[in-house]
Amino acid sequence: MIGALETVKISGFDCPSCSERLFTDSSGPTECPSCGWQGQIHILNALREKTEIAGSATPDMAVCAVHPTKQAIAVCAGTGDYICSLCAVEVDGNIFGADYLSKAGRKTVAKSFARHLDRPDGAIGFWILLTIFIVFLGPLFIPLAIHSYTKAWKLRKNDAIFKRVCSRVDITVWGLILFSLTALYTLGLVAIFMQ
Repeated sequence: MIGALETVKISGFDCPSCSERLFTDSSGPTECPSCGWQGQIHILNALREKTEIAGSATPDMAVCAVHPTKQAIAVCAGTGDYICSLCAVEVDGNIFGADYLSKAGRKTVAKSFARHLDRPDGAIGFWILLTIFIVFLGPLFIPLAIHSYTKAWKLRKNDAIFKRVCSRVDITVWGLILFSLTALYTLGLVAIFMQ
C-alpha cells in the first residue's frame, strides 16, 4: 500500500528575517544571501497519494485515526494507529502520523536531525591558542590540535554540509599555522635541551 505514495518535494521557504524566498533540497544549516540570517532547516518528507487527494473510506476499509472518513494507507510507527495520506510523514525510512510527531513524537523527530554540526576546525584554533598561552603544556595540546586537523580533513571529505562551511583554504591555513607552531615549539625544545 505504501507503493501508492510519492514524496512531495518543497520548492522553498521564506526567510524568517526578511521574507525572501530561499530554496534548498536538504536539511542542515543555511544562510539567507540577502539579510545574512542563519539557521537550521529540517525537511520532513510529507507523503501523499499519487491521486493528490485522500481517498474516502468505505465501511469495509481501515480508516485514519485522525480523519475517520479517509482511507488508511499506512500504520504510524509511533502509535500503531492507521493513518491516511494527509497524516503520513516519513522520518528516517519509517512512516509516522503528523499528529504523533507534533506531540509525543517530538523526540523522534529531534533524533533524526543533526542539531549540532561538528566543527573540528574550531578545536584546532582552541588547541593552538592554548599552546601559545600555556607553553609548557605544548606536548599535550599540539597532538590534540593535529588530531582535530586530521578530523577536519576527513569530515570535509565525507560531509557535504561541513565542506560548505569550512573551505579548503580554511583547512590549509589552519594546517600552515599548526605546522609553523609545531616547528617553532620543537626548535624551542631542542634549544632548551642543548644548553
